[in-house]
Amino acid sequence: MLKHIIHNHHSIAYRISGKGPSLLFLHGFCEDSSMWDDFSIGFQEFYSVLRPDLPGFGISENNYFY
Repeated sequence: MLKHIIHNHHSIAYRISGKGPSLLFLHGFCEDSSMWDDFSIGFQEFYSVLRPDLPGFGISENNYFY
């Protein structure tokens, strides 16, 4: 499920799926949370998988130049 939070007046997008204790998957430079789509499926039965789009990547706003 795609969600957004607001931090310092800017939108940060993240995806959350599954149930249980949380796992946080961070993408690398010039990528976005979709890089974890296939990989995270195996964890969703036992964990809540959080995959943010870091600022300036994916559909998150770029917080650093406003």
